Amino acid sequence: LWLLAAGLAGFVGALWTGFEAYWVPAVALAVALALYLASLLATLAAGSRDVTARHFLASLSSLALVAALGAGLAFDRQRGVLFPDGDGALIAHVHLALLGFVSLAIFGGSYRLFFPMVMSRAHSPLPSRAAALLIAAATLGLAIDSLWFGRALIRLWALALTLGFAAFCAQLTRLVHAKAELDLSSRFALLGIGGGALWCALGLGLAFGAIEDRWESRAAYALTAL
Repeated sequence: LWLLAAGLAGFVGALWTGFEAYWVPAVALAVALALYLASLLATLAAGSRDVTARHFLASLSSLALVAALGAGLAFDRQRGVLFPDGDGALIAHVHLALLGFVSLAIFGGSYRLFFPMVMSRAHSPLPSRAAALLIAAATLGLAIDSLWFGRALIRLWALALTLGFAAFCAQLTRLVHAKAELDLSSRFALLGIGGGALWCALGLGLAFGAIEDRWESRAAYALTAL
């Protein structure tokens, strides 16, 4: 807790004041997340490891990678030794955060908190397993490719991520067939899934060159993900 709080405050303060060694508080953040992940691993080892717990473990592992990569980027910003492709490093950092951390956490939480997903997964867990594997593997592959291999396989990763999102949506087929009355939280969840579909479309367009890769397109891509 104290490392996380100090790292956050120190990092923002360093950026605000132009402090050159702003990677130092970034390291504190990375260490704090690593300690939290170690605590989570010990908790999972002592108790049940249901689908939600496994998703949270993968999500927090991605968060630890985000923190480690962020610390490395902060240290390497003026050097370009570790990560020679600045755009690629940013792409890796953002996708590990939005997909590896946020999306996997949302997926895992939905299998316990979102009633249509709970009922659908009780009928068949295969789509949720496919979604988790595709999202996790493609996110890691995209990050490695963007950091060190010039995004040579970005179309493959875009397709795999879209298939992972489609597999997650496939868990909702029973909800559509049931034609049940949706409560407010379910409507918000479906609205969020609609935003995810738009995000996939923009991602595929950028990966395959149908949309020009410029700052405005990347901003729209990030906003639809959120």
